[in-house]
Amino acid sequence: MNGERSLVGKEHCRIEAHGRLHFGLLEICDHSPNLFGGIGLMLAAPIAVLDAYVADVSIDDLQIESDPHWKDRIFTVCKNWLDRHQSITLPVSKFQLSAPLPHQGLGSGTQIASMIAFLLWHVSRSNRDNKNADDNTSGAIRTIEHPTLSELAAWSLRGLRSHIGLAGFLGGGFVVDLGQSASDLSRTKTIPFPESWPVLLLRNPSSVGTHGPLEKKWFEECSRTPNSHRLRMLQLVEDVIVPSIEHADWATFDHAIGEYGRLAGSVFSKAQGGMYRTPQMEQFVAFGDSLGIHGVVQTSWGPTVALITKDEDQVHWLIDKYRTQWPELTLEKTYACNTPASFRWLGA
Repeated sequence: MNGERSLVGKEHCRIEAHGRLHFGLLEICDHSPNLFGGIGLMLAAPIAVLDAYVADVSIDDLQIESDPHWKDRIFTVCKNWLDRHQSITLPVSKFQLSAPLPHQGLGSGTQIASMIAFLLWHVSRSNRDNKNADDNTSGAIRTIEHPTLSELAAWSLRGLRSHIGLAGFLGGGFVVDLGQSASDLSRTKTIPFPESWPVLLLRNPSSVGTHGPLEKKWFEECSRTPNSHRLRMLQLVEDVIVPSIEHADWATFDHAIGEYGRLAGSVFSKAQGGMYRTPQMEQFVAFGDSLGIHGVVQTSWGPTVALITKDEDQVHWLIDKYRTQWPELTLEKTYACNTPASFRWLGA
């Protein structure tokens, strides 16, 4: 934008954010080290796409076009933004959202809340600074300038139990979150993940992940004693998983991520009746193990299970094996995403 062209009422912008895998929490017991820390991976797909139209409006006049699952989330983040900025108007008049369904274990809730919070921040900042035309070339995708992770957490109302989705939104890649006992500057780091390792996502389309009151109940039941596996899980992350990613050592990664996932699931075994959310998900893991794939993991509360494979031949072989065993499954091949969410101005 140049100095003669106002953003208000004229501009259309778009942000795209990626799904994420969450391999499990290091600790859920209050006042313990590494509380709500864990590891995760940003994915090339699924992608959420948010279009926004710039104009100052009251929240009552805000237009939202999205699946009904997301309308309340969008409204809540907008209301929080107004409260925190002591503003009576939003800098965006309309949102159009295309996004995956919630509660699939792929982090869509955090990504969408982050998209809303970021767009409000960026548009209000652009209005205030009135950036030069060469900074906001219409249609150009660029690495976004962004608020701090702590600011994004506060504005998006996300990140209470994990900063993985927030850090992944801002940086992409494989995310290590050391938990609330770490300082803001050292809590999370992201490292590039081999994009030559295809990721296979599989789930029963009739299932949804645990959320809401049941999720809260399970956390309360299982957080009364510290995680006896925390130190082993931390050792796996620091001494095995991260080095195997950095050296593209798939076999070592495959064994280590599988062990990490089993230990993470055991924290909730008392509530959910086993290391995995459902007996069928446990069957998916056991079947992969029988085929020599040891890193089949549940992501978040499921129902998605992820297999990180070593090459294209292996992933297609596995697709055939799982489809033969469970014809009803949804199977999706994707890859790691090592870049942050993308932003572009699309013009009037």
